[in-house]
Amino acid sequence: MIRTWIRVGAISGLVAAISYPTLILAPLPLAAVAFLTCLFGVSLSLAAVGGYHFIALHKATITLQIGAAAEVIAGVLVICMLLIQLAVNKTMESILSTAEAAGTTEIANSIWLAVDQVQLGIDVAWDVYISIGTLLIAWNLRSHPRFGPFFGWPGVVIASSLLVLNLVTFPTPPSQAGLVDLGPALGLWSLAMAIRIVLSLKWADQVLEARESSIA
Repeated sequence: MIRTWIRVGAISGLVAAISYPTLILAPLPLAAVAFLTCLFGVSLSLAAVGGYHFIALHKATITLQIGAAAEVIAGVLVICMLLIQLAVNKTMESILSTAEAAGTTEIANSIWLAVDQVQLGIDVAWDVYISIGTLLIAWNLRSHPRFGPFFGWPGVVIASSLLVLNLVTFPTPPSQAGLVDLGPALGLWSLAMAIRIVLSLKWADQVLEARESSIA
C-alpha cells in the first residue's frame, strides 16, 4: 500500500504542478477552468499523502504529519476559493451588463467589491495552509537522503516568506499590495520535489524491500 501511495503521490504532484499554471495562463472555457480547478486541488491533496509516505521512509515526525495534513486541507481550500471566484465573476459580469444599461454600475461595482472579499479571505486561508504545509515538509527534507539541505532550506525560506507576506498584506494579496508574489516560486519548488520523488522510486522500493525482508 505504501509503495502504491508513493507512486500515486508522485504522479499527482506532477499533475498539480502542471495543471495550476495551465489554469492561470491558458485562455480556457468556463467548464475547462472548473475541471482544472478540481484536478489541481485533488492532485495537491493526493500528492501530500504520497509525499508523506515517501519522506517517512527515512523518518516519520510529527512536523511531517502536520505538514502533510496542512497540504491536504490546502487542496480543499484552493478548490473552494477558485470555484467561488469563478461563480462570483460569472454572476457579476451578468449583473454589471444589466447595471450599465440601468445606470447603476457604481452600485453594482460596490456589491462586487464586497462579495469579492469572500474569495480573498479563502485565498489567504489557502495560502496559509499551503505555506505551513510546505514549510514543515521542507524542514523534514533537510536531513532526507534523497533531498538534503540544499533542497530543504529553499523550501523553508520560500514557504515562510509567502506566509509572512500574506499575513502582512491581509486581506489584499501581496501582488496587489505592491509586493512580490512567491506563488510561482513555490510552484517551481513543488515541481522539483515531485520530479525528485519520481526519480527516487527505485530507492523507495529498495527501502521497502529491505523492511519486508527484515520482517520476514
